[in-house]
Amino acid sequence: MPEAVLDTQRHRQHDLRRDILGALFYLLKTGCQWRMLPGAFAPWQTARCYYFRKWKKRGVVEHLLGVARREARREARREAEPSAVIIDCQSVPITRSGGLCGSSGGNKKVKGRKRHVVTDTQGWTWAVGVHAANEHESQPRALDLLEEADAKSERLAAVFADKAYRGSDLEDDLKEKSCGVRLEITESDSDEPGFSVEPKR
Repeated sequence: MPEAVLDTQRHRQHDLRRDILGALFYLLKTGCQWRMLPGAFAPWQTARCYYFRKWKKRGVVEHLLGVARREARREARREAEPSAVIIDCQSVPITRSGGLCGSSGGNKKVKGRKRHVVTDTQGWTWAVGVHAANEHESQPRALDLLEEADAKSERLAAVFADKAYRGSDLEDDLKEKSCGVRLEITESDSDEPGFSVEPKR
């Protein structure tokens, strides 16, 4: 897969799959620091400073993720691009100072950040955003993420969201963009307190 987006004509000291991608996957799986990468991979300076940063700048990382998403959907006997996605966010407390930070309202009362994620119904990520926790789910960030997901899928027609997005300007904004994507608010059918599975979520 990396060979498809990089020049493979010249001789390389490190194998792209084993030494570079393997290092990146190990880092993501274990959460270790760059400097703690095992010696079985390329030196951390090479993996991070030369390959990862260059790939990120050139859009190679995003391209590889796109290829993986489409292949996984095909293996599941689905269309390569989704016709429906789910948008939601999660408040995450932070311990360090600096960067984006805020206190969320409602019942969560979390001081930190929010992860805003758009996935398909298979759970594959199509757009991600991080912002201060005091920004509401339905703020323009949601529209930006949906536009990003819409640009990646020509079939996209529906967005499922929970009641936090109800009454927002998101639906009107989607109509103004004339992208043909409709917002559907899903709610639990159960009146019982606590967690319950919602339709399409």
